[in-house]
Amino acid sequence: MDIDNNLDQLLVSAGLSFNGEKKLDTKYQYSYVPMIEVIKNIDEYIIPELQEACKLLWEKNIFTFMCSNRNDGGAAYIVLESLSTENIEIFEKSKTQYPEHFTLDSWRHNRFRLEISDTTKMTENKISSIFLKLANNFVAQDIQDDFYLTKEDYLLSCGCYDEVPNPNYVEDIGPMPTGTSLEELDKWLAKNIEPKTIKVFSKSKMTKSFEEYVKENGDENRTDFETGKVYESPYFLKRHLEYIELKNTDIVGV
Repeated sequence: MDIDNNLDQLLVSAGLSFNGEKKLDTKYQYSYVPMIEVIKNIDEYIIPELQEACKLLWEKNIFTFMCSNRNDGGAAYIVLESLSTENIEIFEKSKTQYPEHFTLDSWRHNRFRLEISDTTKMTENKISSIFLKLANNFVAQDIQDDFYLTKEDYLLSCGCYDEVPNPNYVEDIGPMPTGTSLEELDKWLAKNIEPKTIKVFSKSKMTKSFEEYVKENGDENRTDFETGKVYESPYFLKRHLEYIELKNTDIVGV
């Protein structure tokens, strides 16, 4: 029997190393994964105690930008993608009532964040229950613009554009600011990557109709021809159409 190997396995399963220090959980360690892949493989990407809340949010077309893993110092959180105007109002009201759970993530451009700052004395079921209650505050919304291109933006991606000087470009923006707020640093970083020229849609560059471009690219199954929106995937188009159907039957948010 390999005693050393068995002991090592026991320590790893307990989350410890030989010197008694807590080892980092290597599961759920992903920098970026497309939303559709996370939805398809929730057990791979989302820790169990956040899964039910994420599923509820996704059912409302509120998608997740980032979730905590097991190495966040005892904190658990869900960072949200864009919210509708109605859900922003709900978030702001909830933030006033429960500031410890509804926060803005300053490191991620003030994205909306649901959180528990310290879960070290909580069970998984307790954590899951709290996040479900937080997620339940929101109402169903339509797919937000993170997940589709407008007709003009799609045509621009097809080469229908003119390249013009960028009015926001600055030749010399100065050194990176120090000892300042994250907001000011973000502004400096944004200016630093501004291109000299930008592409703007030009109808005169179109050689065929919008519908023909879509069909040529094989994008019919993710395009709403009525609105001209081309969704990131057929899934998001389907969710949009289901939302419209719910809205028309007056049960959105119920």
